[in-house]
Amino acid sequence: MGNVDRRKFLQGSGLVVGGVALESQIKALSGHYGSDGAVGFALSQASTSQTASLCNANIKTNIGLGDETPGIIDQFGQLDSRNASICLSIGDVPLKSPDLHWSQSLEDGCLPIVSTEVKSPRGGARWTSAATNAADVRADYLEFSQASLPLKVNLWFPFTTRIEAKDGIVTSGDRIVAVFPPSAAVNLSQAKYNLTTPARESWSLSRQPWSPEVPAGFRPTPIPGLDPAFASGRSSYLFRSLRYRFPAEAGKTYHVVLGLYVQKRSEFRYSRSESLLDLSANDKTVTVDMADVVAGEPFLHDFAIQPSTNEIRVASAVNPSSTSPYRWVMLNAIWVFEGAVDLAQVKTGALSDKALFYVPCGEEPIADRACRASFELSGADAAKCRIILPYDLDTSRRDTLTALRSGSPGASAKQHWEPLLQSGAQFSTGDPRLDNLYRTSLLNIFLLRTKYPGAANKGEDLYLVKPGASIYDAFWYRDAAYIIAAMDVAGQSEEAEKSLRLFWQTGLAGNFGSYEQQESGLWQSPLDQSDGQGQVLWALVHHAQCSGNFEWLRKVYPNIRKGTEWIRNVTTQMRYLTENGERPIYCGLLPAAEGEAIGQGYIYYHDFWAVLGLRMAMQAAKAVNEEKDVVWMTDAYDTFCANLSASVKLAFERVGDKKYIPATPFHPVSQLDIWGSIAALYPTRFLSANDPMISQTLDMMLQHCQEDEYTYFNRKKLWTYITVDWAMCYLLRDDLETFHRLFDGYVAHASPTNGWTEEIFLETRQGTGDMPHGWAAAQFVHLLRNSLVYEDNDVLHLCWGAREDWLNNGITVRHAPTRFGAVDFEFRKVGDSLLLDYRVNRGTHQEAYSQAQLHLPLSVKQPVSIRVNGQVKALTAGQRAIQLE
Repeated sequence: MGNVDRRKFLQGSGLVVGGVALESQIKALSGHYGSDGAVGFALSQASTSQTASLCNANIKTNIGLGDETPGIIDQFGQLDSRNASICLSIGDVPLKSPDLHWSQSLEDGCLPIVSTEVKSPRGGARWTSAATNAADVRADYLEFSQASLPLKVNLWFPFTTRIEAKDGIVTSGDRIVAVFPPSAAVNLSQAKYNLTTPARESWSLSRQPWSPEVPAGFRPTPIPGLDPAFASGRSSYLFRSLRYRFPAEAGKTYHVVLGLYVQKRSEFRYSRSESLLDLSANDKTVTVDMADVVAGEPFLHDFAIQPSTNEIRVASAVNPSSTSPYRWVMLNAIWVFEGAVDLAQVKTGALSDKALFYVPCGEEPIADRACRASFELSGADAAKCRIILPYDLDTSRRDTLTALRSGSPGASAKQHWEPLLQSGAQFSTGDPRLDNLYRTSLLNIFLLRTKYPGAANKGEDLYLVKPGASIYDAFWYRDAAYIIAAMDVAGQSEEAEKSLRLFWQTGLAGNFGSYEQQESGLWQSPLDQSDGQGQVLWALVHHAQCSGNFEWLRKVYPNIRKGTEWIRNVTTQMRYLTENGERPIYCGLLPAAEGEAIGQGYIYYHDFWAVLGLRMAMQAAKAVNEEKDVVWMTDAYDTFCANLSASVKLAFERVGDKKYIPATPFHPVSQLDIWGSIAALYPTRFLSANDPMISQTLDMMLQHCQEDEYTYFNRKKLWTYITVDWAMCYLLRDDLETFHRLFDGYVAHASPTNGWTEEIFLETRQGTGDMPHGWAAAQFVHLLRNSLVYEDNDVLHLCWGAREDWLNNGITVRHAPTRFGAVDFEFRKVGDSLLLDYRVNRGTHQEAYSQAQLHLPLSVKQPVSIRVNGQVKALTAGQRAIQLE
């Protein structure tokens, strides 16, 4: 697409500001920004339903049917589906133009059916995207409901090098890959080769993985004397390989040259000294020890191959014996020649124009690696246009296309998701924004889960919960523990059990075996991060407590015992003196490891989680009557807590200067971020709510925060979902004012389509990581549920975090799982009085609570009485809580 004078186009077409656009909301806040780009105002006074959006600019929303690869809708309504992508433009102006204004919303406020709208005085366009299983054909679709502007549609197909189009059907071999109106005049272009690793799961080394698409023709600055491809490269991690496919003649000899380049200074923390890469071309493979690759000097390998089929397959994969924690892979360049070549000339770029195929990895033009079908629509035709992208449809099933082109795919999508929302627990505050955030968050968890048929033990299906659909399309125990625990508190115990199979089953095939519990009892993913040990123990036992399924607990208990033994063994080994006979500050802690967004060393965050893991294991041992295990677990717990307490107190004084708990025993906040320190209170409860060390740490974090979100100490960046754990600390301290301030801050950073990115740069509003983020979605499930139902040790709290305005329409909770049983209640305001009807349905094996408390929301006007299950009780002035039992 050529350069366009966008402002002249806008003036001519009348496309000016229209609708309520997120971009406009962000710009409207510009008056509140200081010189450093930081927002200088608080949101604590705004109600959740009225707070202006502060979410990131690069919004993405997932659609799909759950348990398989979702489609991704970008902030401009363009669709990246499983086998194809839809790129739209208005005339010759791409929707990515910053001068176009748009808005997005979800069907019924919560369902993964995304409507995108562009407005202008002369017209506008509106379209909807969702996934459907209509006519038993799984597909993503995009359908226009309004279009009074000329539209151009580009359909890109990145996994084939040849397509055909006839009568509104695009085929590739024996597969139907797209369906659109038969009347459209279609232009086709074919791909030269394919990047068969989905581009969303890898990224260019010349820019950050979350950066927007670069302009056409962009190339990074070449390195003097070297081929320009060495200035960039493509990378991925956590067992994902980089794979390319090129058309070839069977039996013919080709020379495939693969190139690697390690920059002398890299921003990507590529641990080359720990990495082994398997480079391959068809059936030939060479293993490259990245420690032997000299920084600043290209590495090239020439494969002479004779394909047995009509394709050449190239890959860069991590070798199984690699010790790189994140299992990084990379590839800089690919050349395919029809004869032998001089590698010295290849290195300088002298032969690139003579190659049959030449690929600068990470900067591959989409027109080279994907086929395209494009067509234009007038306003009248566009309003009737439906584009369907099947997941897997054989050309023999053309008879199904009539049903796909008619009917209501939106109705099919609603029928698919509404049963899930109606099952399990129900939490209603009467605030539509909050209630919809909860529903969408729950659905996003399932949209990000992947089902692997028959991959678990005894032929069961294996389910992987993941934090993202693109660069985070991988497995972390940390994220998974929070996500599965959210399923449990949402009353989805059956789905949680499916998702926990990877946590305790062994003997799994392929990469799943690298995630499973090791012989030593260790759970680790990625390698060298130890917080997963406590998180897995918590998730396993928490599931049994919420579901009341103690038969299942007995089945997984051997894994719990084994994981607990690992903590005992390694912390025992860490109980030693220095050569001077002194007790080191890390005595009895977990061994040194890597902390997420913290650094290397003895990470207190990992230790706090080990405390919770040991405590949960003790509860499991008691529940299954393993009294001998209770004895040694209790001893291990007491000893570990004593050693950790001594270390934290010393670090608080020496490193934190009595102002905060540092991330490690040695690093002040000027070196390492202290976000993990709040875990000492929530969720692990290692320290009490009003412990002075916790109080000081929370105060420092609050002084540093911006936009009422957790703010990194060493970067101008927000970490969205960590704010939820931080807010919970204030709930446990009964500081409702600060709790609600952070609650509102988290809600304010949700997108109009109810998702959160992981982090947000304060200066650019650019979000990093995946969006919607699975851990972030799980966090809102926890936040809303904990506001209404929460177990604090053996006390059941109702409405501890509730707002007064929620009572106007009434708060309703149905079938909310707790460790004490399922909770049901209705709580509402009637004149000057309150009305509560509640019950707790205790399971056979679930423990009893010592007391139940109802919390009265902070109120300008104090109610005078409350009726609890039909019994009227008077309220004293300023009374904040009622003992129910």
